[in-house]
Amino acid sequence: LRSAVAGGELALRYQPVVVLASGRVIGLEALLRWHHPVRGTIMPDSFIRIAQETGLILALGRWVLHEGVAQMRRWNETAPDLTDFRLHINLSAAELLRSDLLEDIRDTLDRHHVAPRRLVLEITETVLMSRGTVEEQVFSGLRDMGVGLQIDDFGTGYSSISYLRLLPADTVKVDQTLIQDMGSDPQQLKFIAAILQLISSAGLKAIVEGIETAEQAIQLQAMGCLYGQGYYYSYPLPPEKVLDRLRSLAQHR
Repeated sequence: LRSAVAGGELALRYQPVVVLASGRVIGLEALLRWHHPVRGTIMPDSFIRIAQETGLILALGRWVLHEGVAQMRRWNETAPDLTDFRLHINLSAAELLRSDLLEDIRDTLDRHHVAPRRLVLEITETVLMSRGTVEEQVFSGLRDMGVGLQIDDFGTGYSSISYLRLLPADTVKVDQTLIQDMGSDPQQLKFIAAILQLISSAGLKAIVEGIETAEQAIQLQAMGCLYGQGYYYSYPLPPEKVLDRLRSLAQHR
């Protein structure tokens, strides 16, 4: 893994976040892949824990930030008419404690002429709930900079009704496990509708991930959900295929 960071074996795939009613792309989530010379493509679930235990998570995080923002610049230069979307990057608990995190983000955005509002950092609700003074200072700095914050994997951790409005976030990503059985379970539909209402009442926007069928998309729209992500709209794409996919989604609006 250490040699992968230095040896050019890492790559990013980008999955669109869309407006459910129109298919318009409002964001792209950067997803890490490791192209191992022997084992082939390795998904992050297989190496993130090792990265956390060895401290390599910091190097991975830096690489994802730098490569993702650099790719945003390349898209901006190639097709400025198609790039009105935000880049979503996952941020680990260890990265929040980096003393140079804010400086690195600011310098990276400046270097590639990407506005801070175009970047969204996704942080799990567990990390947000257990935040301390250092993390609070980082969140404050990110807000002042104009970078967006998103609660990731909502529904897998605390999921407390009372804390949502207290968290320093703009959007909430509802975990895909909550919608897996929604088509066959009326009670699950009511539960999801209640969660979406809760998020809205807290003044936050909800993005539901893991949408795989038209039926799911229609049901979520009926509940008032505005945004979603999943294989129904697009698989994670290599950067060279993203603009074509954006054009395709735009034509079907």
